[in-house]
Amino acid sequence: MVVRIRALTTADIPAGQRLRAQAGWNQTAADWQRLLAWEPEGCWVAERDGQVLGTTSVTTYGQRIAWVGMVLVDEAHRGQGIGKALLTHALAYLDRLGVETVALDSTPAGQPLYQRLGFAEQFELARWRGPFPTLAGAASLDAAHGTADPEVIRSRSAVVRPLQVADLPVLAAYDAGRFGVDRAHVLGALVGGHPATCFVAELEEAIQGYALSRPGARAWHLGPLAADAPETAEALIRASLAAATPPAELVMDAITPNAAAVQLSERLDLTLVRPFIRMTRGAPPPAIDLARVYTSAGPELG
Repeated sequence: MVVRIRALTTADIPAGQRLRAQAGWNQTAADWQRLLAWEPEGCWVAERDGQVLGTTSVTTYGQRIAWVGMVLVDEAHRGQGIGKALLTHALAYLDRLGVETVALDSTPAGQPLYQRLGFAEQFELARWRGPFPTLAGAASLDAAHGTADPEVIRSRSAVVRPLQVADLPVLAAYDAGRFGVDRAHVLGALVGGHPATCFVAELEEAIQGYALSRPGARAWHLGPLAADAPETAEALIRASLAAATPPAELVMDAITPNAAAVQLSERLDLTLVRPFIRMTRGAPPPAIDLARVYTSAGPELG
């Protein structure tokens, strides 16, 4: 029977969460709500006889680049072209908007489909996961900096402090210089959702890095995280973890070309779960500062 693709609504979030749980992903209902808020016409379901069998979403960063995410297909209906139909629908939507580059973070299993649709590999990320570090374990990260105060931590000459709403414009400008495009709307929403676990590092009032983190359906998500130096990244992680209400586990999607990000994952006693492949289609993507970006905001956001 024919699968119908239609707009995803808030009423479909439980169905999306059912598919997310099947896949073992970490997004929450709040993540779906944010995707809808950012791109209300850019989230879809595939349904047959009233049953949701698949989902996908896009998040645009102006016309320069857009991210495809939440490509989920019911495990009993895979191999029927549902994922390809959703992706084709999403790409046609982005083409109509005039988006120059389309990006996504693929699992190895999904890579062949994306390649057939014109996506090319850029670099790898890695999902690291493990027990949430104890306060003592997290504190060991910044032991060299001479303080265990989660409110103000010194990273050599940089100072890590809680992120304030007033910091968002400067934070967005700093992030754009490393991520390659302005994503102020995404950063603002993530900070607004969980402000207590968001921190910034400063030196003479100039931002040297930041860390955001939030709860997930299965584990606490650390990211996005960017910093000008590894010791600053360590101090930011220490502050964010100390401020969190620890669940059982922690995950972070480290940028593999950034050796310091991989080392931090190992020092947190996390285990490499699986790789992601950053893939793009269309114009060459904006340049990412791979030496200063440590983790992504999530596979659905980049």
